[in-house]
Amino acid sequence: MTFPFRSFQVLARSQALVFPALLVLLTRCGSGNGLGPNGSLSTLVVAPNSATVNPGQGFSFQANGTLTNGSPVTGLSVNWSATGGTITSGGRYTAGSTAGQFRVVASDPGSGLADTAAVTITVATIRSLAVSPSFRTLLTRQSVQYAATASMSDGSTNHSPAVTWSATGGTISAGGLYTAGPDTGTFVVAASSANGHADTATVHIVLPTPVDTVLRHAPAGLTTIIDEPWNVLQPSGWNLASFGQDKVAIVQDSTAPKSPLNVIQFTYTGNVGGEGAGARSYVYPGRTVEYIALWWKHSSNWQYHSSCFNKLIYFASNESEAQSNNNQNIIVDYCGTIAVEEQNGISRLLKSNVDSTELPIGEWHFLEMAMTGSTAGQSNGTLDFWVDGVQRGHYTDVVWNNQGVDAVFNGIDFDPIWGGGPETVNGTMYYWVDHLIVMGN
Repeated sequence: MTFPFRSFQVLARSQALVFPALLVLLTRCGSGNGLGPNGSLSTLVVAPNSATVNPGQGFSFQANGTLTNGSPVTGLSVNWSATGGTITSGGRYTAGSTAGQFRVVASDPGSGLADTAAVTITVATIRSLAVSPSFRTLLTRQSVQYAATASMSDGSTNHSPAVTWSATGGTISAGGLYTAGPDTGTFVVAASSANGHADTATVHIVLPTPVDTVLRHAPAGLTTIIDEPWNVLQPSGWNLASFGQDKVAIVQDSTAPKSPLNVIQFTYTGNVGGEGAGARSYVYPGRTVEYIALWWKHSSNWQYHSSCFNKLIYFASNESEAQSNNNQNIIVDYCGTIAVEEQNGISRLLKSNVDSTELPIGEWHFLEMAMTGSTAGQSNGTLDFWVDGVQRGHYTDVVWNNQGVDAVFNGIDFDPIWGGGPETVNGTMYYWVDHLIVMGN
């Protein structure tokens, strides 16, 4: 009979230990923040006591306190209120749109205690503006979209600041769309902010010029290798690359200068830097003298990649594979000028060193390029190029091949790639070619 009695004693002791703790828990849960067996709430403090935020920014506050017996309590359940913004029942504050000094208030209805925190809402201001593009050549009545970028007082960058646009020699909308007037000359586009900062861009307006179709600078004695009017997507003699062909089409353009109506169209929409729209290649026996004639146009909304490498067409020197870039050279629309980038181990950029006037976009242009191969790695190759009848480049010291053999030209890779680097085409833009002629000897 002792075993059950001992068991009862143990149970009684256990209950004697548990019940007071349970009673305390029940008392606290039932009395709110103001009452409890360990003392009532004697102080209430909002933490932190101040905060600085931007409009729309969120910030969390907490209510802490002390009981009358000196015990600290954190994360009290209180009533929250705020001026100049909103605050949730859990203390999450969201700043309003008006700058200034405001208050967050925590109050405990059980004890009647309250405390406040100061909130400062700051609005970053514009420190400087930059207008882009900084320079552009346009035809009369042609349009271009301008943009303003602001450096802010808090160190951030605002790509769509509130600015007022103005312009000479044309008109500009509230959104920055500039339309050239009928007069030619050099004019100014300006953006200004309410706090007095401003920046300007220069726009050069020119008349459309007739596009020549005569091969005026072709060296004598050459034979025609390619004479392509681009009436079909895959003409005879051309190899079709296996990528991006959905962005290549034959369309009609009555303004095409050499062989209307058909032109080949390359579409750029969402392209990243270094990505093309499609490619064609043509390989032929090597020639020591080569002449290329190309009629091309960019759409009027064309965006130059920041690298300026807007590739028009590749031509090969001593190329062994149709679509390899080991010995290919690039004809580049270098932000409105023409240049040739050697990719034959030389890595030399041959810019317009005679006339570097920017070419207007949205207009047909006629490129002529003549070159002679260098001998056995010597710097005695030549390069001359003209745009719309005006000579742009002249070089007599070109190394077209550095492998110790005479340089010959033996291929075309029609792969117009948009720049390189981490940028993306905004919207949809086009590159058109009306006609391509390649001659050699």
